[in-house]
Amino acid sequence: MSNKGKAHMGRVAQLPCCLCGTHGVQVHHIREGGAAGAGEKANDWLTLPVCPSCHTGTHGIHGNKSMLKLSGKSEHEHLGETLERLYGGLR
Repeated sequence: MSNKGKAHMGRVAQLPCCLCGTHGVQVHHIREGGAAGAGEKANDWLTLPVCPSCHTGTHGIHGNKSMLKLSGKSEHEHLGETLERLYGGLR
């Protein structure tokens, strides 16, 4: 992990859960092109703040994805909002 990637993930970890708004999040990596193979490195910049329940719980992103579906947004739409919160819009 690069120093910049590590710093970025630290900033993501300070945000509330992008699905339910609670604090105390884990950093979820969005996998490009479907499921990544074993040992494949995920991109540190494609990360979302999600609480443990919304991340790995039964209804979480790694579960049946109910919380993601209820949000009405894709992982990539949440990524755009996360980047906007951290770095502001392009002007």
